[in-house]
This record gives sequence, structure tokens and C-alpha cells, in this order.
Amino acid sequence: MPYCTKCGKWVEPGQICSCSIGEANANMGTPYTGNTPSMNGPAPQGMGGQGPQGMNGPGMQGTLPQGGNRAFETGKAAAAGAGEFLEKTGGFIQKIPKFWTGLKNQIGIGEPETNDVDYYERNLSIVPQCVDADSGEIPIKQYNIAVLRTRLLLMRSEGRLQVTNKRVIFRATGRSLMGRTTLQHEFAIDEIAGTKIRKDHRVSFLNFLGSCILMGIGGYISMAMMTAVFQGGSFLAGILALVLTLLGIVPFFALHKMFPLKLLYLSVGFGAVITMWKASGEPKNPWMIPLVILGLLILFTIFIICFVPNLILVVETKGTQPSVEIRRKEWFLFNFGNKPDYTGFAEVLPWKDTEMAIIELWAMISDIQKYGDSAIEMWKV
Repeated sequence: MPYCTKCGKWVEPGQICSCSIGEANANMGTPYTGNTPSMNGPAPQGMGGQGPQGMNGPGMQGTLPQGGNRAFETGKAAAAGAGEFLEKTGGFIQKIPKFWTGLKNQIGIGEPETNDVDYYERNLSIVPQCVDADSGEIPIKQYNIAVLRTRLLLMRSEGRLQVTNKRVIFRATGRSLMGRTTLQHEFAIDEIAGTKIRKDHRVSFLNFLGSCILMGIGGYISMAMMTAVFQGGSFLAGILALVLTLLGIVPFFALHKMFPLKLLYLSVGFGAVITMWKASGEPKNPWMIPLVILGLLILFTIFIICFVPNLILVVETKGTQPSVEIRRKEWFLFNFGNKPDYTGFAEVLPWKDTEMAIIELWAMISDIQKYGDSAIEMWKV
């Protein structure tokens, strides 16, 4: 391929590089008009010649100056370099999942036939894309109903509930450290006696532990900063403490949700204020006011963080068959007796279609039990 001998840029066969055109214009003492190497004739539209009306009014016609030409070429070269960098970076990022899949296959984690598939089965219909359909079975509606996770074991699954004219299927697929996880319950539509769905909140010890660690990190950072600034004088330390106090209080009211980040900011401000309060040597001093305010905000934020959503889904069956419950696994310290394991996940959280399922699920099942396939058109989306 031909390359320019001056700038090293690739050029099409039979054409002249733009850098040679710019030098020719400079030597001739005429600005570059945007034409072919002959540099004669009108300039193309959009480059300063006669263009469409509305784009070339008075003062818009003319030729592109030599400096503008060089700036244009420099910008184009920079854009090309940026595009090449992004292309290489994107290619490297796309190779990371393939590398991880190959590594898991090599060292024996998971199953080779499932390590390279979508663990979560997103945008797939349970029947017939994930589970074979029965004879004459028609999918009616599917809900993204729950997220199941055990954070300490890096386990996470996404649960979907599908209603067909023959079955109700709950299927949750996801990933763990050891590979793919699958949880599935199926119910014949005629055997369902009722459903119970409860969405509430519970206290998470893991969230409380994480909040304490985050608060300790923020407080340690601010105290270390204040200790270093105190060497330059108490006045500078006081100014820094006021800045960090505002840094803690303002984001609490300015940010929407993001409570862990709010807690970090509040902890930084609290550490700075308590350092100034101790340095004053008096129990009652002006730093008591921001100290109390930050302390109350920290307690409130920890209280909010410790409460996490919780979902319980119970499908009751007719006859002697036991009901099936989709709920979180009890923490091992409180799992006395022979309580069932339910799902094997420490948390079962509501998802984006949970509210819709609460409203529609039993009404749909009841209509199918009463009217059979005639109810399909009433509910099918």
C-alpha cells in the first residue's frame, strides 16, 4: 500500500497526501480551496464554496485558509487515532470474558458446555426457549419477579415466573464461584389452590457490618488529614474541618438514594469534627453542634442501609401435595430445628415485575382454571 513519504499516512493509489497539498498551497501563496490536486475550479459544498442557501450567506463564502486546513487535518488525524485506540481497547475488553471462560475450563470450574452461555437467560421465554413445551402448551405471560443472591459466596440468580395454559413455572438461573446455578419449580395449573406473595423489608447484618467498615474508612481518612494539617496551625485545621463538615452534610440532601456514598461523606466530616472537638480540650465548645448533627445523620443513614427488601412467594396446591415457598434461606445461626432450605440463597429480593405479579397472578390462574384456553386471549400480551 502507498504511504506518504513525509507524514507516513496511507493514501489511495493515484492521490496526493493532504500534507503535500498544504505545502503546495503555502508555496503558491494561495489558500487551499478544498479541490483536487489541480487546485482549480469551485470548492465543494460545505468547504467554503457555493453551498446550499441558508448555509452560505454573506461572509460564509470563500476558501479555507491554510491554517484552517492544517487544523482540519490535525483534528481528523486525532479523531482517527482516538478511534483506533477505542477499537483496540474495545477488542481487549471483549476478550476478557473469553479468557475467563477458557481459564475456568482449564482448571475445572463449572461445566465447559455452560461456561460460555448467558447465565441469566435474559430476554428469553421460559417456554419454549428454556424449557420444552407440552403438547398444545401456549405461553401466556412471564414476570421478572425476584433476584436471589448470597453475597458472601458471590451467588446471584434472576428469577422469572411464567404462566401458560397448562403450567406455572418459576425458574431462576445465575452464577456462583463454581459456575452456573439453576432453581426451577413447576406446577400444573389445575393443581394450584392459591398463591401468596409478600413484599416487605428485613434487617441485614451484612449491610450493618459493611456500614461500620465504610464509616471506619471515612473517619480514618479525615483524622489522618486533620493530623497533617494541624502541623500548619489550628486555624488551617479549623477551615479544613468546616469544609469537610459541609462535604458531609450537603451530599446527604443533594444526592438521591446512594446511601453508602452519603455515609462515606458523613464519616469524613464526622472524623474531622471530632478531631477538632477533642483538640479544644473542653467538653462544651462550638464543635459540639456539627458533631451532633453529623452523628444523627450517620445513625439515620446506617438505619436505612440495614433495611433491605424481602420477597416471599408461596404457591399452595390441592390435595396432599405440600405448598412450595420461594423465600430466603435462614441464617445458619438462627436456623434451629428442621426448617426447609427453600431456595438456598440468603436473600430473595423483589424485582421489576413483582408489583404487577401481585396484582395479576391469581386472577390469571383463576381465569385459566375456569375458562380453559378461552382465557388465553384475555391475558396474553
